[in-house]
Amino acid sequence: MTATLSVRSAAWQRLAQLRELLDLVNDVRALDDPFAAPESFRRLITLVVRLGSAVGFDSVALERFEQLLTDDNLVAAVLAITHYVLRSTGFRTVGLQATSNFAPLVVDAQSYAEWLPLVIELVQLVRKLRGAA
Repeated sequence: MTATLSVRSAAWQRLAQLRELLDLVNDVRALDDPFAAPESFRRLITLVVRLGSAVGFDSVALERFEQLLTDDNLVAAVLAITHYVLRSTGFRTVGLQATSNFAPLVVDAQSYAEWLPLVIELVQLVRKLRGAA
């Protein structure tokens, strides 16, 4: 009887984890425009960190994204890089847009080089979660 209960418990735990993942994906899809403003961007980052933690994303990348939850200057710089990527690569489908409501921001070369790969991964992840190819 004990073995049966532990198997059932493990199955329920996997189902609960799957449900949590599906809820997170749904929450990302429900974001109106995750790159429109710092607040919506932070909501996206919160969801991505939770999703990444649940599926085992690289912990170093997750820690970098977590920095965005508390640092306004970093959010502004990463959003500027994100808008550049969205404008220059044509990722304007499935609710992703590069809005022009932001004041121009100069991003130093080191920040650009450090964040560009993560921004590209983030944009591609959001596109995939929202059903784009």
